[in-house]
Amino acid sequence: MLDYKKALMEIKTLVIFRDIREDFVIKSLEEFFRLAMNQENLEEAYAVFLHHLYQKGGDFGKHLLNIVLNSNNFYVRQRGPKTQPEINRCLAWELAVFQSWSQWNPHWFLEVIRPGKKPGEFLPSFENTAYDFNGEFTKRIEELETKGYGIFSQYTMFQLGESGLRPIGNPDLQTLSSLVGYEREKKILVANTKSFLTGKPASNALLYGDAGTGKSSTVKALVNEFQNQGLRLVELKKRQLNNLPGLMEELSENPLKFILLIDDLTFSQADENFAALKSLLEGSASVQSKNVLIYATSNRLHLVRETMEERQGTEIHENDSIQETMGLANRFGLTVTYHRPDRETYLDIVSYYAKEYDLNMEIKERSARAETYALRNGGRSPRAAKQFVQLEKGLS
Repeated sequence: MLDYKKALMEIKTLVIFRDIREDFVIKSLEEFFRLAMNQENLEEAYAVFLHHLYQKGGDFGKHLLNIVLNSNNFYVRQRGPKTQPEINRCLAWELAVFQSWSQWNPHWFLEVIRPGKKPGEFLPSFENTAYDFNGEFTKRIEELETKGYGIFSQYTMFQLGESGLRPIGNPDLQTLSSLVGYEREKKILVANTKSFLTGKPASNALLYGDAGTGKSSTVKALVNEFQNQGLRLVELKKRQLNNLPGLMEELSENPLKFILLIDDLTFSQADENFAALKSLLEGSASVQSKNVLIYATSNRLHLVRETMEERQGTEIHENDSIQETMGLANRFGLTVTYHRPDRETYLDIVSYYAKEYDLNMEIKERSARAETYALRNGGRSPRAAKQFVQLEKGLS
């Protein structure tokens, strides 16, 4: 029989995993137990519970394990305070509680709602798979450097919003193997990223080159390649660079490794964001935080736009100012240049996407049409190759 009074008290007295009470399934379950105390509105409360549980797959034990393993609580943030016996005893008790919940018989809920239920009366039910919560959570603590916790264990790419980091629900699934014709560039960045992941010296990188040559795609492909080794991506806009110190501090305590991607980086002469990035890169090829690396992309090697009027200004030591603005790119420890592909490489890229999208077209005709498309759309590039194939396939 379901002891709902005991279960309600267990939910209310959670300490380490108190955040799971914000989960809709647990919140509606708590409300169901509260109403069961007075036997009121139970069928509706049960329906609300199932409404939320069915959206998570319909298996309560499985969902419970998922939210416990992904809980953003102080224990995982501190990576397990093993020197505090009381906290560890509390942890063991709460994990035992969760394990007992995963062993509830769903039929018990029906008995609470309709005691002496008549044959033929329908009430929906749910699955409840039992798990070893202590063993699973211990394993997760051991894997924090590759699996992470909270939203970082569920997502690999993030953007910086007004209220902090927010996950990208449908990230770019670009792979390194799909970046045809840029083997040298990939090799350099893969080596640098591997060094970063293994704790060896690694450099912030500036990916410079023409638009559409695959600079940001390479960075996203790197994250997809190494996500199982604990690599995550945070996309920043140039106007958010003043938030870098706070973001660095937030990420520095995280067991995972992060690449900050700043796309299409250029500055005006009086841009206040220039100083924010400059101070971060100042004096070192390596980023200050050991678990954060900056990869920026730009179509300009000189990252600061400069007019002739600014060059001929009234500053006495104008050469010092010019060197400061033009030298920002040199503060990155690594510069990787992306050139437009030659004709042969461009057609190889077209061939790759034609196979990817199952475009059936005679090779000679396809090559001629692809060349014409590139001429009309800014020149040869991986982006032009993909757009051409999508257009021919009718996917644009």
